Amino acid sequence: MAVTKRRTHNKSRLGCKNCKTRKAKCDEKKPSCSNCIRHRADCDFSAVGTPQPGLSPTGLNMTDLELLHNYTTTTYLTLSETPTIREFYRSTVVQVGFDCDYIMRGVLALSGLHLAHHRQHMRDHYIAAAITHHQAASQATIPFVLNATPQNAQALFLFSVLTTYYALGWPRKPNDTLFLRENAGFPDWVYLLRGTKGFIDLGGGADDRADGALREGPEACNSSAHAALAELEEVVARRPLEDEALRGEAVAIFAFFCMLLKKLDGHWWMQGWGGHLIAYIYDLLDDEGRLWIHWAV
Repeated sequence: MAVTKRRTHNKSRLGCKNCKTRKAKCDEKKPSCSNCIRHRADCDFSAVGTPQPGLSPTGLNMTDLELLHNYTTTTYLTLSETPTIREFYRSTVVQVGFDCDYIMRGVLALSGLHLAHHRQHMRDHYIAAAITHHQAASQATIPFVLNATPQNAQALFLFSVLTTYYALGWPRKPNDTLFLRENAGFPDWVYLLRGTKGFIDLGGGADDRADGALREGPEACNSSAHAALAELEEVVARRPLEDEALRGEAVAIFAFFCMLLKKLDGHWWMQGWGGHLIAYIYDLLDDEGRLWIHWAV
């Protein structure tokens, strides 16, 4: 009787911790394995000290240089339609980044997602680079957010803005909801964004010159609208952070906001979000609630 020789295979015990926990095969790609990229998990391989992709023999990180070049030549143009704001993102934000590591990493992370969106053949490469930079930046900001001061308020504000674009620009899956999670309220990064106004106030408030320029429009004459917005801002500010219940009325109001998001579909970082969220909200609501937003579906 013929004996079938057992096929041998090499088993690696060097996979990341997440893959070992899930008992999944790890491809051990660096700075983040494919499974962790797919699940948006923090990969062991992206820890500080891991060699970065694109590191040249001379020590220059060519991937990071490519990301910075892309940001200063292309990405900044996609962040606003206003020339002065575009120049702010191109010049001022990058200049601040030279003195603040987490701002520069935020810039590189956003540029990585931008390249991943447009260069599908290298998508995983750029997403891995974006993850590495954003994770490092987020960890670096934690002690500063907990102890915000007038000295670091500007940098924290800029990082919260970059984080907004990063969260919006992340490759979306069918069950992604950006702000809404049916069983867990709002994701943690939303609270960083909610603190944006606090960072502005710590930094001395809005620039009077900018505030004056914004008042030049005819809509500034509508004092009743300003009063209503000020009252709404005060109500939101008084709400405790732990109030995460997805009440039907609040979710329906959010659907109205999502209609504004649909007007930004031309931007790579917002593409499809408005319609995607409205459809998700429709599924969350009961029959009565769906009547409130039927016009938007």
